[in-house]
Formats: sequence, C-alpha cells, structure tokens
Amino acid sequence: MEYWFLLSVLVAFLWGASGVFSKYATPKLGIMSVAMLLICIEGLMYSTAYLVWHESMGIALGDALLAFGSCSVGIVGYLFFFESLMEGQVAIAGTISAAYPALAVLGAVLILSEKLTSIQWIGVIAIIAGIVALSYEPDPNSKTAMSKKTLAYALMAFAFWGLWSFSSKVAVDRIAVRDRAPQRLGSARRDRVGLKRRCRRPARQRRVRGPRIPESLNRRAEIES
Repeated sequence: MEYWFLLSVLVAFLWGASGVFSKYATPKLGIMSVAMLLICIEGLMYSTAYLVWHESMGIALGDALLAFGSCSVGIVGYLFFFESLMEGQVAIAGTISAAYPALAVLGAVLILSEKLTSIQWIGVIAIIAGIVALSYEPDPNSKTAMSKKTLAYALMAFAFWGLWSFSSKVAVDRIAVRDRAPQRLGSARRDRVGLKRRCRRPARQRRVRGPRIPESLNRRAEIES
C-alpha cells in the first residue's frame, strides 16, 4: 500500500475528529476563543516541525507573501466553519466544508494543467454531487434542515479552504523549484568544468616498442662491422 494513501486516510480521520471536538467547544468557548486557541496550537506544531525537518533554502519575497496569504485564507475559512457549527449539524456542515480538496483539484487541472484519469474525474464529480445532496432539504421544518445562513457559512468555508489548499500547493511547488535550481546549476557548472579539463588534457602518446633483440646478437653485429 502506498505511503501517501496511508497519510491521506490518517488526515481524513483526524479531520473528522477535529470537527466533532469543534462542535462541542465552539458554542461553549465562542468562535474567537476557539480560533485563537487553534492559531496558538497550530503555530506551535508548525514551528516545531520546521525546527526538526527544515532544510536550508532561500525563499523569495513573492513566495513568502504567497504562503502568508494562503495561511490567512485558511484562517478565514476556519472562522466560517466555526460559524456554521454554532447552529448547524457537524455531520452536514463538517462534510460540506471538508470536501474542499475538490476545488483544489479543479484549480490544479485548470490553472496548473495537471491531468486526471477518468476514475479520478468520477471521484471529483461524486464529491461535488455529495455537497449538493447534503445542501438540499425540501422540508425546512425537518430536524436535519439547515438554515440558509448556516449553509452559506459552510459553503464559504468550503470555498476558502479550497483556495487555501490550492494556494498552498502553488507556494510549496514554487519554493521547491527555487531550491532545486541552484543544485541543477551547480551540477551543470561541474559538468562544464570537467569537460574543459578533459579537453585541455594532452593525449598521452604511446611508446611503440619493437621486438627485443638479444645482447649476443648485438655484440656479434658490432664485431662483424
């Protein structure tokens, strides 16, 4: 089984668990309190991960601003998500907002020109169809019905998190490309230097040796002469 697939399953499990905990904590603590607590905890975790796994690389100002904007968009998505949990059901609001990777996939296909197989397209369409099905409730008095306000908050969280995921993908790719560029440049320079050295090196002339003549024959030839 692929390593990335196991990580994806773990992310889905943790994401669902966070929605349940958020549903219990948000009405009691308030949206801003939960948001500040989230920023502090995630900031500590990201900082620790950076100190442990970071690599020495230069980040351009434009890439840094893109990463900062991506994080800001994600935080706004969290605010909309917490608002949707105040009155809505986590089973519906959480599922709608958690389907945001579908937007990231569409952005990657339309803007980054990435390719999907037919099975993957079916999966994306199924996710969007599920969002539509969860958003629709013909009876407004039903227990499972969500108010238009709550539904709008969940859809805004879905949109902002989709933009967050896509912009994070772009930022990571740009930083990775800039980090690999000096390595490729250094390798090309080393190849050119090695080629110049090989071209400057004179060809070694091989000494051609004839058949070895015994010393007795040489002495006889000297005597006869």
